[in-house]
Amino acid sequence: MKMGHWAFTLVSALFMELGHTAAALSVREQLALAKEDEDTYAQIELIRRILEKEPRDAAIRGRLAELWLSIDDLEMSESIVREWQQAPPALRAKILATVLFFREGKKTEAAALLERYLAEHPEDLGMTRRLAGYLDKMGEPKKA
Repeated sequence: MKMGHWAFTLVSALFMELGHTAAALSVREQLALAKEDEDTYAQIELIRRILEKEPRDAAIRGRLAELWLSIDDLEMSESIVREWQQAPPALRAKILATVLFFREGKKTEAAALLERYLAEHPEDLGMTRRLAGYLDKMGEPKKA
């Protein structure tokens, strides 16, 4: 069952009523609530707090890049993978191809980047679908 913003407020109020503060919930617990509530901006803020204390958490850093991408903030998403030398190849390809395709209008370069990635990772169906979508938008459905 999805918990709305009101539920988070209610839980916080209950903690305060019981003599606790909202800080009684760990940042990761707050993140879980924000994820349940599908509150992207709260997730971004909470992940930033986590990364201040745990900068090497690869899973959480990847999640942050995905969240920025989900709200079309290509600059923030791109900056994460460019600064993160050990970014997973799939995440790096996805974000950099999206930036090339949509922000810079370099559709051919974006498709080539995905083709290079898929040459090494042919089992990645999500990326295959992304490439097919790009090629379709470029008017090359036969190649897709």
